[in-house]
Amino acid sequence: MKSISKVALRILAIYFLVEFLSSGFPQLFGIFRMGQSIGYMMTTTIILSQLIKLLAALYIWFAADKISNYLVNKKEEKLEKIDYQKLQIIAYSVVAIVLLIITIPELLKYLLMSFSSRGGVMPVMMRELAPVGFKVVIALWLLLDTKRITKKLE
Repeated sequence: MKSISKVALRILAIYFLVEFLSSGFPQLFGIFRMGQSIGYMMTTTIILSQLIKLLAALYIWFAADKISNYLVNKKEEKLEKIDYQKLQIIAYSVVAIVLLIITIPELLKYLLMSFSSRGGVMPVMMRELAPVGFKVVIALWLLLDTKRITKKLE
């Protein structure tokens, strides 16, 4: 199971790296091309969100062994016997990691934009911020309470 989770994490890291290359580079080059015409807060938000994606991809790639040790028991199991409960735990954890890596930069973007506005958190911004915050809560719940969730689903 550890090897399966390690492979799944590496695939996830490749996905996030490709996501960074396909969406992050154009945004970063657009910022440098526009120069001072966009605001400081917008520039910081875009750079920070793309940097988080890149760092998350690199961390998942290089720490896949540590993360898989956390997700699965540290002892290596035989490949012949597949424990589907552990496989379900791995799947929920990977979904939670994907949700966190996708939504945390988005959450930071909305938080920075809302605090940079003069009137505080605008109702329009709150409408955008609430679903993103809800996604983060669900992802953290999936990641931190995975074992109990799988036991309840049995």
